[in-house]
Parts: sequence; C-alpha cells; structure tokens
Amino acid sequence: MARVVIPRRLRELAGGEREVEVEAATVRQVIEGLEAAYPGMKEKLYDFEADQLKRGTAVIVDGETSQMGLLKKISAESEVHFLPAMGGGADPIFSDAQAAYFDEHGYVHLGRVATCTQLTALRQRIDDLMLGVIEVDGVTFQLDGGTGEYHGLSSHTDGPPRSTLSYRRVDELHNDPVFLTYMQQRLFRDITRCYVGEDVSIFRSMFMNKPANQGTVLPWHQDVGAGWGIDTNPIATVWTALDDATVDTGCMQIVPGSHRLGILNPGHYTSEEDQAAYCSEDKVIDLEVAEGEAVLIHNWMLHRSGVNHTDRPRRAFSVAYMDAATREVKSGKRFPVIFGERALQPKLSAGV
Repeated sequence: MARVVIPRRLRELAGGEREVEVEAATVRQVIEGLEAAYPGMKEKLYDFEADQLKRGTAVIVDGETSQMGLLKKISAESEVHFLPAMGGGADPIFSDAQAAYFDEHGYVHLGRVATCTQLTALRQRIDDLMLGVIEVDGVTFQLDGGTGEYHGLSSHTDGPPRSTLSYRRVDELHNDPVFLTYMQQRLFRDITRCYVGEDVSIFRSMFMNKPANQGTVLPWHQDVGAGWGIDTNPIATVWTALDDATVDTGCMQIVPGSHRLGILNPGHYTSEEDQAAYCSEDKVIDLEVAEGEAVLIHNWMLHRSGVNHTDRPRRAFSVAYMDAATREVKSGKRFPVIFGERALQPKLSAGV
C-alpha cells in the first residue's frame, strides 16, 4: 500500500499519526482512503465544488510535485505528501513534508522556484558573462573539454579567456548581483535555517553547463568537505535547472537514500567496490528537472551525470550552503556569508 505522510496541521485528525498506509491507485483514492480512516480529512484537502485539490494545497508523489492533482497515479510503493502550494504569487515555503522526504531520501523537488522573469534574467546574465559582454570581478571560468572525459579538464581562469557559450563551469557567482539576489531568496533562507543555522556561507556558487552535443561525464561521487579542503562537511545544496534536465541532455543520476551510508571516501570519488555495492542499476534513478525548478540535494548522496546528446544546452545553477564558521583548511580563511551577520548585499553595476 502507498505510504502517506500526514501534514503536521492535520495530524490531530489522524490521531497523532505521522504516516499511514492507504490502498489507492490515484491521489483521489488516497484522499478517499484517508477520509474513511479519519473522518474530516477530506474537507481539509479537497474542494467539493470544484472537484479538485483544495486551493493552496499541492501533492508530492515520490519526491515530485504533481501537476495532475487528483488524477496522479499512485503505486503500492509510492510515498505521498500533501503540502501548501507554491503558487498564487506567494513566496515558496519549505514544508515539513519536504523536510521529511529530504531526510529520508537525500533529495527533494522544491517545485518551480525561478519565475519566468528570474529564469530569463539568469540565462541572459550567464550568456553575457561567458561572451564577455559584461565582466564581474572574482568570477572564474572553466572550458568544457569537448571529449566527455572528466580528467584532463582545463584549469579555472579569472575572466573568460575567450568568448564562447561552451564553458563547463562558471564559479564564484555570489560576486554577481543577479545570481546573488536569486541565492538569497526566502525559500533558501528557510532551508538553511533548517539544516545550517542563522549564519550561512557558501562553498561554491556555480553555473554548470553541458553544451549542445557536448558535456563531461561526471563520475560517481559525494560532495565531501575534506575533498574540497574545508573543515566541515556541508549537507545542503540547491540545484536549479536553467534548461530542462532530461536523460537525453545528461541529467543527474542519483542513488536515493545513499546519504545515510555516511562518507564513503573523503576524496569525493566512489571506489569500484562501493559502486558495485551501492550503485547497481536497480538503485539508480534519473533526476529529471524542468527548467525553473529547483532540487534540494544532500551532499553525501551518490550522484553522477553523463553527456548531452541533444542540440540544446543543459544549464544549471548550484549552490552549496554551509555554516559561516567553516574555514579553508590550508589558509584558515572563511567563505562569503549569504545569510546572517555580515551577509553580502547585491551591488548593481553598469552591466546589470
């Protein structure tokens, strides 16, 4: 039977239960099953007049926010969450249901976080940076190798060495006011309060690109602080799709729940033995993400990605949030503060 996580606000109706099992093939049947077991539940989730989910309610099935509402199909292995919706012009929120899903599975879809206006601005900004139309101090660039091989990639440079849209990475984007503004929105503040604290810095603010018919194979790994040369092990990364990330465009592949294995290798990359033990085909899923949507990813969850086999780019923006007390091991320096005391403030320039 499907596992249904009861929203905190409705647990009193369910006798305090946090999770229940319901036999259902659709979200509609889930609600009917909940009503049969806990009278009064249906009116909290269902609009009788409109025959749809109640306004302000969204449903997450197996980690993805469904756009099909009551018609969304459910399997016997499904996990279902009901939570406040992110529409209507209100700021997105990070719900108890999403936190519970993240804690168990190591990732959770946050829904469409970047508005159409934000998405257009981020795309245009990164293009302008790569083409040298604008320059921002501190931003670094790494070209795609063009061979698909991870080892042997070029080093990072300050400022674009040439005008091209084929950069693999553009880093230190907290120095750019457009990207910094996106990084500091309320949803990400709520998430970092949950998993980091009040004073939050970032290890990297990184644009990742798999150019059309190119891209680099990223081997199985975890994102571990020791491998980055820092004295803590961050756990919260927000990954935003600037284009549709699909199997064909080289989306991430992940092993849900693998963050609970702990750190397998402080140097990031997963041994062949651990790959055989933990990354078998039956445990791996393709993490497809629509443009404008964001995913919260646990840094220790095993993940990889392939090359882009299409005629369009697969671009994303990734930010690893961590405790502001974190230091670089060799130098002892701290990192840019995003939230809390002495947080960075976006500074508009002539190029904005």
